[in-house]
Amino acid sequence: MLYAELAACLAATDPEAAADPARLAAREARLADDERSLAYGLIAECVSDLSSASVERRRSIAEEVTVIARRCGLNDLAATAEFFRLSSLAELGKITDLDHALGTSDSGSSVSRYAAWFRCMRATLDGQADRAEQLAYDARAVASAEHDPDADGVLVGQLAIIRWMQGRVTELEKDFLDRKQVYPAEPIWAITLAWMWLAQGRRSAARALVDSLPPVDGLLKDRNWLASVCILAVVATELGERKIAEDARRTLLPYRTHVTTIGLGVTCWGTVARPLALTAELLGDTTAAVDHYREAIEISARIGAHAWLAEAQCELAALLLRVQDPPPTKHSSLPPSPSPPLVRFTSMASTKPPPMCWLNCTSDRADIGRRLQRRRHRAFRCWEDSASFRSLARHLRGSRERPVRS
Repeated sequence: MLYAELAACLAATDPEAAADPARLAAREARLADDERSLAYGLIAECVSDLSSASVERRRSIAEEVTVIARRCGLNDLAATAEFFRLSSLAELGKITDLDHALGTSDSGSSVSRYAAWFRCMRATLDGQADRAEQLAYDARAVASAEHDPDADGVLVGQLAIIRWMQGRVTELEKDFLDRKQVYPAEPIWAITLAWMWLAQGRRSAARALVDSLPPVDGLLKDRNWLASVCILAVVATELGERKIAEDARRTLLPYRTHVTTIGLGVTCWGTVARPLALTAELLGDTTAAVDHYREAIEISARIGAHAWLAEAQCELAALLLRVQDPPPTKHSSLPPSPSPPLVRFTSMASTKPPPMCWLNCTSDRADIGRRLQRRRHRAFRCWEDSASFRSLARHLRGSRERPVRS
């Protein structure tokens, strides 16, 4: 038990230092055949390594601890184990298993706040912004009543994604500034602020904030590590910071099939494949960028992440338009391609379509256009009526019928 307590104390400030006492706690408990101590030691092992590399291990530990905790009447520990199980299912994109786990969750107070957080995440994936917002506030009320110190932080993170879906993410700038000041060691707040400032057109401020961050391999491997690297990759791409983009890409490649969770799954920022696509294009590997986008589309469709599915489809369409169409001649009246490396969809409400130029017919673009034009899922209520959406969908769908330049 002493090793487990030491690991828990070190985990918040020095996760690497916490790893050894956590492993010792579990090993000594197994040798002593002490199930209670083993359960605490295993949870300490989970807490000491929250990186994406350990997600399968955390899932296995959570299942083992759940059995022990219920057999020994350790209700609080059972709730913690359930949280780690839910979070691992979310990051691995096992949404059917997650739904089953949420449907069979115990009604105890500790478990209910975790279940409420993940139900909010599920509503967010489904594109139900209003319902997700209500669930976020409900979960905060339960967590606050149980004196959970993460209640407010989780709410800010969940609302950030909901506001992004509504095209209102910059409304939370003050909240992220406050969290950055209170928790300066957690890079997620500064990185997300840089992303918000880019959405506002404040490139110099965003660049200065990025310059203040440690290198990618020095980012704290806490519960927000995967999201921090993914968001930083997007910001670096937008700013043209090739070195940061390259480092982020190399770091993310082993997790290309993962879902980008925030706070161990209490909300979702899309897929790892999308920032890999953005960084690949910046670094000149268009083929890899297209492959990553298709992977992002496949994962988003499989888990029902409708807002991120639309985002990946639109960005892939914009990329195909630019790299497959010949540039306008000097006598052409067609508008030039945009100068940024990719048409960015930084929010679901304020976007610019790709240039309206003549198209060579491709099945990818025509199919994407048809699907976008037909789509009427609730995830797009905030966006489908915008001129950008209609223009892009109509443009892509009509590419089959337009004359092709020789």
